[in-house]
Amino acid sequence: MTSRTVVREFMDKAPISRMHILFVAICGSLIAVDGFDTAVVGFVAPSIRQEWAMPPSALAPLFSAGLFGLLLGALIMGPVADRFGRKVVMVACTFMFSAASFAAATSPDFHTLVLMRFLTGLGIGGAFPNAITLASEFLPTRRRSVFVMIAASGFTIGSAVAGFVTAGLVAAAGWRGVMVVSGVAPLIVGLAAMAFLPESPQYLSIRGKDARLRKVLAKIAPLPAEPTEFVADEKPAKAPMIDLFKDGRAPVTLLVWLAFFCSQLVIYLLTNWLPTLLSDAGATARNAALVTSGFMFGGTIGGIWLGFRMDGRNGFAVVSVAYLIGAGAIVCLGLGGGSLWIMALAVFVSGTFVSGSQTGINILTAQFYPGAIRATGVAWATSLGRLGAISGSLLGGVLVGLQMGYPPLFGIVGAICVISAVSLGFLARRVGRANAAAQAVPAE
Repeated sequence: MTSRTVVREFMDKAPISRMHILFVAICGSLIAVDGFDTAVVGFVAPSIRQEWAMPPSALAPLFSAGLFGLLLGALIMGPVADRFGRKVVMVACTFMFSAASFAAATSPDFHTLVLMRFLTGLGIGGAFPNAITLASEFLPTRRRSVFVMIAASGFTIGSAVAGFVTAGLVAAAGWRGVMVVSGVAPLIVGLAAMAFLPESPQYLSIRGKDARLRKVLAKIAPLPAEPTEFVADEKPAKAPMIDLFKDGRAPVTLLVWLAFFCSQLVIYLLTNWLPTLLSDAGATARNAALVTSGFMFGGTIGGIWLGFRMDGRNGFAVVSVAYLIGAGAIVCLGLGGGSLWIMALAVFVSGTFVSGSQTGINILTAQFYPGAIRATGVAWATSLGRLGAISGSLLGGVLVGLQMGYPPLFGIVGAICVISAVSLGFLARRVGRANAAAQAVPAE
């Protein structure tokens, strides 16, 4: 007699294996090269500006082009991945942004560079949310937050490395040499992902690909000796975008989108414009890159720490408090009085709690949506975040152009960060009530 086993239950019972570690390592590396490429344009912006004799405000199209690509890539590739698989879409998008980065290094003029940054963003926009979704679906529930947070923290690690690489390489090879590095890294990681990463078992079970599913599950844990039918606990979604608003998910979806929008606005405004602001304040290009990289390095530490804090707790509440602390650090950044050391400390703390929190809401979003619409849910939340990133890059240009000084500029940025905290606070209350209701024992 054939028994029936739900795929998610089989994976949750499996011990942590070398396959899980390999999965986290490759997905984390892929996310890291995403972070490197996304952040590097802000670090090389002063050199690009110098080569083509441009004022600071003229750099806005360079920042926004890549972000428009990120937005479209996520919107398009999320539903495609729910239909054709997370791995194939993720790898294809990784190769796309590798090729576009190589092409950017040979740009003859600023307009060509802007176009290449758009194509680079298109690839990253498709790769990043699918890497998050793939990692979330592969790992057991009991350790998912920590392991996925470690993988997702690759984004801030890559962003921080971009600052150090720029500081060390831009003087010798110029911004074009940095772009070459930005093309080599994703090529290597994309080849590794294609060779070693399996497809998501959740996706394979939902799509009824039994033969491939068994091969993947056998790499996680020994299959049962008796005849076993592995089944999905969900059906394929006919309209994944519409399903984001069904079954009581509408308010959560909207609040998550608002949190993503404001969070990414703050992160990209700071990472894109801090090197320019610090350079105009008298810092060398090297020091400006190093101080800004502290934002991403802090995000790495904060993301991993929050992962441990989120497991077994109301994750939305944990991340909401972290955003509030980050908002306070951003305000302190404006009150630093121009001291490079004080600003460096404030940048690090704000990165720990703002960039780290962004990693946290990526994970919470992947956990909230069912598998049939998970890639779409993560992709659309990421896309709203990218829209916020575009707004942040453009708003940064406006605020810099107004020459209002550091205190009001960073005060505005801190206030926007508070909106993310409040949005997640509402979600924390909603989740807390739902958990309490689920745990309540009816009176006999």
